[in-house]
Amino acid sequence: MKKRCRYFASFDVAAKLVPKIRARATELVKKGRLISILDSIELLYEDDYDFFETDIKKNKALYKMSLDFYNGVEKLFKMGCILRDSEKGYVDIFCQDGERTYFLCYNINEKEICHWHELDEECTDRKKISLGINQNKVSKK
Repeated sequence: MKKRCRYFASFDVAAKLVPKIRARATELVKKGRLISILDSIELLYEDDYDFFETDIKKNKALYKMSLDFYNGVEKLFKMGCILRDSEKGYVDIFCQDGERTYFLCYNINEKEICHWHELDEECTDRKKISLGINQNKVSKK
């Protein structure tokens, strides 16, 4: 089995990645919205042939857009990030401080990383950065 390389950033490294994370996550939010809109469109036809022809084209376009979307999610993941909410632009960033691993929480509408939460907690349990993390280590496993 192929050994996986896991990336854990320090706060400082993650903070420097914010412009790249924001750009990629913003693009994914836009693509996700476009996919939702296209998927919600329902056209009515009197002719079944026209309906099926259009439905096939629409589904092919959705497939291509979805593949592009998930390729972007994968690129973000390889940077050590998880897109938690593709509608609101919430991203969790794997962070490690010594032996402790947690998530830094980032939102594309924020200028910088302001929150964090434990790996087993939800984004709703996030805490201010000033509460309980060391902001100066980086580790790659």
